[in-house]
Amino acid sequence: QYSLWMVKDGGGSDDSTATEANDITDHKPKLSHSIMYIIASGLFHYLNNEVMYLVLSNVHPVTLAVGNTMKRVFIIVAGIVVFSTPTTWQTALGSTIGIGGVFVYSL
Repeated sequence: QYSLWMVKDGGGSDDSTATEANDITDHKPKLSHSIMYIIASGLFHYLNNEVMYLVLSNVHPVTLAVGNTMKRVFIIVAGIVVFSTPTTWQTALGSTIGIGGVFVYSL
């Protein structure tokens, strides 16, 4: 709920009021929206699997594994940039170990 308030408020500027925060936190999502999100999530997961099988039929499995690892790196870096996540050397080391482990496992 707080993250939604931050997005609406523009990052927590000083001109926000308590009323705006209460308006956002009192909002309850409709069941129909939740069902639509679940269906969309399932559809995207299914399409991702279809595309992976199509790609696997055209490229070598090692090439696909390297590409999948690069996709994970891109998602992690994009998340850090988009959400302005502070990165310490410990976070960078943990991410590097995790990505390296996934890469080695996929080979």
